[in-house]
Amino acid sequence: MDNTYINTALTRPTVSFGRVSELDHHLGRVFQTLHETNQWENTLIIVTADHGEQLGDHYLIGKLGFYDQSYHIPFIVRDPRKISDSTRGSTIPASIFTEAVDVAPTILDACNIAKPAQFQGNSIIPLLALNGNKYATWNRPAVHWEVDWRWWTMPGSSAYPQLFENLCNKYDIGPDERSILIHRTHRWKLIVFNKMDPLLFDLTDGKENRNLSKSVQHRDVLASLMMDCLHWKMKYSGNVGNNKNEIYRIGYDNLLKKMGGIGNAKL
Repeated sequence: MDNTYINTALTRPTVSFGRVSELDHHLGRVFQTLHETNQWENTLIIVTADHGEQLGDHYLIGKLGFYDQSYHIPFIVRDPRKISDSTRGSTIPASIFTEAVDVAPTILDACNIAKPAQFQGNSIIPLLALNGNKYATWNRPAVHWEVDWRWWTMPGSSAYPQLFENLCNKYDIGPDERSILIHRTHRWKLIVFNKMDPLLFDLTDGKENRNLSKSVQHRDVLASLMMDCLHWKMKYSGNVGNNKNEIYRIGYDNLLKKMGGIGNAKL
């Protein structure tokens, strides 16, 4: 590890803390206005994010990859209704998996609007209005996320261009094959790639640095997780890698990139 990387990794949290302070300030302005206009007691408030940050974990910065640090995001809900008083200020147990796809159904549920059939998530309102222990009704044994990394291989769109150029050239990964699917249970994390071997981590050590996918002792675990992952993908087929409508991204150079039509793996 060179000194340039160390300095970058150490200064990045300072920038992030500054942004958090700015966000706190402006949220305070919004909340004060809600109080002053007598809307506080009828406003549903949800605080969440689109991604996390590595901030030096796994010797990385930014939001790339498949590690928990990039995808473990806040989901803080203030339901102003009396039915949620019993859980106000509490935290949902770590055994309960929620996902970003639960945000929209939660908002609709709070507004007494039926969830459209195409929505994949579930409202967490029932978890906020518990009468006794009803956590057992929340049936989600795993969480999933998919990464479309076509844009990482385009000029000006990645902070690590040589890394992704070498990866695509080594495995001959075409534009429509640049995606990752992650299947995470409470103990195991399976990462499935196109044209590359999967990764399997035992999360009990919290490090995600020992790949067990080739371990004979874990082949049954790998097979079981692969089947669970396949069943999930079949149920929700048509996401990353198949979404031809999502062909534009803003790169690191702030220019608009068209992700389709790349003829080869080289940058």
